[in-house]
Amino acid sequence: RVRSREAAWFITGTDTDAGKTTVARALLLAASKRGLHAIGYKPIESGCGRGEVAGPDAKSMASAAGSQPHSSYTFHAPITPSKAADLEEVQISIPEIEEQVGKLRETSELLVVEGAGGILVPISANETIADLAANLGLPLIIAAANRLGAINHSLLTVAAARERNLRIEALILCDTEAGAGQGTDNRAQIERHGKLPVLHLPYCADEASLRASGEILLTQLLG
Repeated sequence: RVRSREAAWFITGTDTDAGKTTVARALLLAASKRGLHAIGYKPIESGCGRGEVAGPDAKSMASAAGSQPHSSYTFHAPITPSKAADLEEVQISIPEIEEQVGKLRETSELLVVEGAGGILVPISANETIADLAANLGLPLIIAAANRLGAINHSLLTVAAARERNLRIEALILCDTEAGAGQGTDNRAQIERHGKLPVLHLPYCADEASLRASGEILLTQLLG
């Protein structure tokens, strides 16, 4: 357990569209309801409008937190960050992102940093999201879409994180649609074989239900 005044996490996923932004929004909505000064940070985002300083994920997180969007690298092409950066002749700097995280931690009571895609997505010729997470040193939350294949994808992500000595706070199974995961034993299998806490974020049709689910997650994470 960490105290709310020090709460900060790095959210990665088992894949793209695994539920990272939904988890981030749920936690930010719940933190805001608690009266915490919460900030969401999307350091790298592809698929943004040309010239935009913040993409849709960063804006969505900002809306949930009740703050301005925070981002460092936005790219137009909806492709791997390393390739998108090459196309725009930009070099993604991990030290620059580290510096920004330090500044945001000083001004926030809860910080959620969201990665791009899965944990081994390249962000440069020699670095991946895992390298970024390792340098930031924040506890990891893994978002996994609660569907067929979740067990294998989750355990592979857990293994990759542990191989790099990343501390995993929890894995959150996300119902990305109504009825997702019904009839499966994804949660039990991932807990058993991954030996880590597995939480659950049900499908939420509106912001009120997402905030309520976020409150449960925040209590499970922070107490």
